[in-house]
Amino acid sequence: YYLSIASRIGFISVLIGMIWFVVIPLYYGGQTIGKKIMKIKMISDKGDLTAHQLIVRTMISIVN
Repeated sequence: YYLSIASRIGFISVLIGMIWFVVIPLYYGGQTIGKKIMKIKMISDKGDLTAHQLIVRTMISIVN
């Protein structure tokens, strides 16, 4: 199976984005490094943030 360079770069970009905007906030309680520096965090009205909430949030921000 052959992937072009552009496809590989796109895949890597999506992977890095998901790590940055989904995995890190899950691990650090709703904060990325920038939010931690600014002393703000993401919260949910339903309790703790879930991976699904963060994925949807990330997808909406990409489309927006």
